[in-house]
Amino acid sequence: MPVCGTPASNRQRRRTQGVEIAFVSQLLCDLRDALPNISHVAVDTIVTFEVSNEALRYALYRHPVWTGLQSDVTVGIGCDLGYLSASQFATNWSVPIGKGAAQTLISVCGLKGLTAQQELLGVASMDVLFDASNKVFRNTALQRTMTQTIRALPNASHLKRNCLGALVSLVYNRGVSFSLTEDAFGRCAPSRRM
Repeated sequence: MPVCGTPASNRQRRRTQGVEIAFVSQLLCDLRDALPNISHVAVDTIVTFEVSNEALRYALYRHPVWTGLQSDVTVGIGCDLGYLSASQFATNWSVPIGKGAAQTLISVCGLKGLTAQQELLGVASMDVLFDASNKVFRNTALQRTMTQTIRALPNASHLKRNCLGALVSLVYNRGVSFSLTEDAFGRCAPSRRM
């Protein structure tokens, strides 16, 4: 099984992609500086909701999974590949897991339902390490979700860090659905008035 995100392979990749990495790193730093922070407790709670803990994640979720029905292939800390384009995935994951591993997983980006289940066979042996997953989650997925939360609920930026973290967790798991009035997301509509 290929092992993604090993320290030696990451160092080598960083040397060969130095300019690109520096640009992306600066872009992420600028983005993080512009967003309000959520508490470490809130971040850890989101991770716990997604994977329980590192040991359980290693045992159950270190390989891509498909959870059924209309689901997509999921890797890392709740990273749903069915909702990512190939370019989004490559940008976020090529450095932490390596370009070759990222290219393999790109084959399931955008797929959902039975198509995703069938294509899972081609990527099921990929071994995505917790360190790589954690870096992508904290440096890109969490920042993107915080941006979505603030755009949907502008006054949320004035909340205390734990409260904002609860909303970010909701958006990370259910998407920005605060304006819907029907189905399971309808109960989120009152949050929109914040």
